[in-house]
Amino acid sequence: MAEIRAAQLQENLVALAVLGDEVARRVLADVPTEVLARIREATRVAWLPVVEVNEPLLRAIRVHTGDEGLRDFARAAALRSATSRLFGPIVEPLVRMFGLKPGVLLRVPPLAYRATFRGMGELSVASSAPHSVRFELRDLPPQVDSGQFLLVMAGAIESALAHAQVIGRVDVLAGAGDAGACFEARWPVERPVTARPFTGVPDPGSLALAAGTERTRRPTQARG
Repeated sequence: MAEIRAAQLQENLVALAVLGDEVARRVLADVPTEVLARIREATRVAWLPVVEVNEPLLRAIRVHTGDEGLRDFARAAALRSATSRLFGPIVEPLVRMFGLKPGVLLRVPPLAYRATFRGMGELSVASSAPHSVRFELRDLPPQVDSGQFLLVMAGAIESALAHAQVIGRVDVLAGAGDAGACFEARWPVERPVTARPFTGVPDPGSLALAAGTERTRRPTQARG
């Protein structure tokens, strides 16, 4: 069975705030009451079924914000998770040892994937270059809404670039061989002069970038 840590779902509920109060209320109204109760009442280390519990929340977000809104939400939720008890012990030692660099923080997604999901295949680094990293996602269960999930993963991987204070993009590519999908993260050569070390709490500009609030956008119509 495809499962997700309850801790991540609980962080996702908090991260709905980045959508704004009105949109967050509409999203929650579209999620079955029993699903919300399972998320809120579970212990943080519990495993919950992806299809029955995670997908209704993601589907509601996509309906009300579109594909880019779902990516933005996933980016903001991953930023929150990076400072949580679940992922803080992964992120902070890497930064202390190797510094605040996109290539360093992009080591986190495969580790975070293994800590967050069970029975959801494997995310791994396929190749890296000075300003890009390619990931492969293999063996995603067929019952999972892959189109929706790949958007979420693209946004989650982009959160590593936001931590590093660079403006980059993660593209979803067709997988080669037995890889279900690939993600390619790219970022510019020069980092902004405003970049500062990651202290465990994203600064407001980083969080705003992750939430997509630094630009005006219209929700796009959900596809698929």
